[in-house]
Order: sequence, then structure tokens, then C-alpha cells
Amino acid sequence: MKTNPANDYAITVAWSHDDDCFVARVPAFRGLSADGGTPEAAVAEVRIALEAAIDIHNETGRGAPEKDQTLCQVKAMLPLINISKLSQLAKINRQTLGSKLKRGTKFTPAEARRIHKAIDEVMAAAP
Repeated sequence: MKTNPANDYAITVAWSHDDDCFVARVPAFRGLSADGGTPEAAVAEVRIALEAAIDIHNETGRGAPEKDQTLCQVKAMLPLINISKLSQLAKINRQTLGSKLKRGTKFTPAEARRIHKAIDEVMAAAP
């Protein structure tokens, strides 16, 4: 059975007050987004766009962007976590962490391991 490569990419969904709808984004593909009246509709629309973007990347020989699940996970959790605390627990400079999140720069494997360990600690301590 052939798997859909679009399943390998994280999708984030948020309400847009400016657009008065839900907006789904694929962090690995800068600028790729779609909207919908419900979160499910926005995700369905962005998946169509994502599949087309993957096809175009593959047809042009560029290949689809690599997935950085750590970056996606931390970005998705930003409203719930304290970046200063995360950077302290992960032993990553707060400015470096913030810059990587803002720019979408991949984490090194060592940084990713420390971030996942720190997230686990933060989540275990949550009420």
C-alpha cells in the first residue's frame, strides 16, 4: 500500500480574526495555507494544496522540504509554554531558540533531543 507523503507534514490550525475563518498552515512549506469555516474544512483545503506542492517540488527535481517535527511541535505549543523556561530546561540560549522558531530554522539533533526532554518535563509538571 502506498502512503501519502502529505501525511508526513504537520499542519497547524488557528482562528484568524482578520479573515473571520480558520486558517491551516504547513510550517515546512513557507507560505502554504488555506482557510475554511471549520478547522476540518481548513485542514482539508490545505491538504489539497500540500499534495500539489509536493508534486510540484518532486516534478521540478527540488524534492519536498524535510520535516522538522520538533520545530512544528514547539511552534504549535507556543501559546501553552514559557519559552524562557523551555530554553533553560533544554540548555539552549533563549534568543537562539526564539530566533530559530521565528525563522523556521531546523534544530540540530542534539537540540531536538534536549527540547523533547524539556517538553516532557514541562508537561509532567503541569496540573
